[in-house]
Amino acid sequence: MHPVTDRDGTAAPHGSDFLQLRADDVPADGKADWLARQVRQAITDRRLTVGSRLPATRLLAAELRVSRGVVTEAYRRLAEDGQVEGRRRGGTVVVATPPPPLPSRTEQPLSAGPFVGALDSRVFDALRAADARIDLTPGRPDLSAFPRSAWLRAERAVLAELSSADLGYGD
Repeated sequence: MHPVTDRDGTAAPHGSDFLQLRADDVPADGKADWLARQVRQAITDRRLTVGSRLPATRLLAAELRVSRGVVTEAYRRLAEDGQVEGRRRGGTVVVATPPPPLPSRTEQPLSAGPFVGALDSRVFDALRAADARIDLTPGRPDLSAFPRSAWLRAERAVLAELSSADLGYGD
């Protein structure tokens, strides 16, 4: 087996090392809940970023000394939450992270508004160029919020009930 490498060519940690998990920490009950929480926390605190590939279920299960079903269930829960996505041979990948926390109001003086000094057009250019936490552009849906898992379940349920003739051209 070839070692996993990062984009810069250095050896990347894998399995439970990658997630900073130890087999001794796995609880006797609620293993899938525990693992889902641990991965969710790794995503929240940015140890796992968008595009990060999660360890293979067999590898992680063996390293944590749990059944593969525990890891599969944890990954399924994260996928239903929209945080990860299974990509067949591409593995399970992080597709969404929570936004960074908002600064508290006490961090900036209350008397200072969002603009200090005289306004000129460069201020608005800077605001347009800044990353927005929420895109409020009209006519542009938030595609990251699309319920992919629910859509897939509904699609499979409908297709399972259809006959071959139902898949042909309609009237």
